[in-house]
Order: sequence, then structure tokens, then C-alpha cells
Amino acid sequence: MKSGQVIRVHGFVMLKGLEQGLYKVLSQDAISYTFAKHRGTKAICRHYKTSVDAKLVCFNRGDLNGIEILN
Repeated sequence: MKSGQVIRVHGFVMLKGLEQGLYKVLSQDAISYTFAKHRGTKAICRHYKTSVDAKLVCFNRGDLNGIEILN
């Protein structure tokens, strides 16, 4: 994921601060991503890249909970 990309959280992904809905990747560094609401500019949470990348969804497998990259 890159800064400025929009993601959609489906279901419960077990990452504090990321509930179901749209979010924007506000910034990234070597080890983490910082997220904001889709239309917002204030950082609401920060998570390690390994935790977030593990939740990326492959809908062909039938996953119901996960993160989808929209753009």
C-alpha cells in the first residue's frame, strides 16, 4: 500500500481503531502504516505493516473479514 490509497475494511479485522468502513493510508514508514478516515486528515491509528498485510483479502478464498485496497 502507498500513501493516499483508500482501503475498505470488511467485518472485524482485529486491529484497534479499524472498524468496518473506508479509510485512507495517511503515511507509511519502514515498519508501519498510519490511517485516517476516508475524508479526514487526522491520524486515527497506526499499525505494523506485518499486521495489516496479513489482513489483506482474497475474496476468491471466501474470506469475510479483511482489508480491500480500492485504488
